[in-house]
Formats: sequence, C-alpha cells, structure tokens
Amino acid sequence: MKNFLLIAIAVLGTIVASAQKDSTYTFDGTFGGGYVYNITSFPYGVDGLSRNGFNGFARILWNPETILSVGLEIGYTNLYSVDPPEDRAIEHSALVAYPFYLVLSMEPVDRFSIAIGYGMAMLSSVVDDGTSQTGVTSASTSVYGALQYLAPIDDRLKIGGEARFTSIDRYRDMNLSFNVLITYSLIRY
Repeated sequence: MKNFLLIAIAVLGTIVASAQKDSTYTFDGTFGGGYVYNITSFPYGVDGLSRNGFNGFARILWNPETILSVGLEIGYTNLYSVDPPEDRAIEHSALVAYPFYLVLSMEPVDRFSIAIGYGMAMLSSVVDDGTSQTGVTSASTSVYGALQYLAPIDDRLKIGGEARFTSIDRYRDMNLSFNVLITYSLIRY
C-alpha cells in the first residue's frame, strides 16, 4: 500500500508537472508540531495506557516552478506510554519515534497541499521499574500522508495546519496527528 501511494503521487506529479506556477525556485523551511493520537488496536487491555502525545518536525522543501516539490524531514513523535497502577512492577514505559523522511509534496489547489513521506524511524523504548531504567532502540520503515493548508502572512512567511496519518511498520503503529505549521522561504532564485 505504501509503495502504491508513492507511485501514485509521483505519477500524478509527473502528469501535472507541466502546470506552471507564477513563482521562483525556493527552498522553504517548515517547523510543525501538535497533538498525536495512536489509533492502533491493541490485542489486549493495558492498564494505564495513554495513546495521546506530541509530535514535532522540521522540513526543508525545494519548490521548483512545477507543482511537485521534494525535500527532507526529521521529527519526533510519541507512540504511546503506559503508567500502570501502583501495585505493578513497572512504574512507567514509553515508546517514541524519531523519523527521517524523503518528502514529496504538491499543491493542486492554491494554499492546499498534499504531502507524502517515506523513510526510516528510530524507535526508542524505555521501561522504568522505579530503581532502574532500561532502554531499547530499533529501526523501522515509516510512511505518512498529509493534507496541509498554508495561508501567506507576507511574501516569505506562511502559517497553517496539517492533518497527518503515519504508519510505523515495526510494531504496526498508526498515528493521527493535527499540527500547526510555520513555513518560511529560506532561499529564492
């Protein structure tokens, strides 16, 4: 499914690449962050499970005069945490991800864009039993799809929002996030 999404967006971008924008080439930097919710179904009940969290990211996109933009993104996202009742051996456990994506983005309608990212996520799991902490790090492939709205504030600055679906394969985690975005045109030529 992930490969199909990548191929579909690339084909669609190629088809409409001849549609020119009235702008110059730019490198845009974006900072974003917001609320994330893990929509994965857990096969068993977990006392003290919290699916809520925070995610944040930084992205740089090259925007040529075609509709398709390409860039890189790094980020941080909570997947879940567990704070069980006091009578358990574990006091706290959490899983977070540090993803790194290749991003393809297109703006088919003014101010609205669609983005997909494909890459790796470093997963960090921490378990605290009250006397010591144990951490495990692993890697996973990850993909996301997002719908974004950006409103111009001035010639270089835009703010807006994003709804994003992220899938991280290793533990089959799926997240929905709602982010605030700030974009600035770093380089124009």
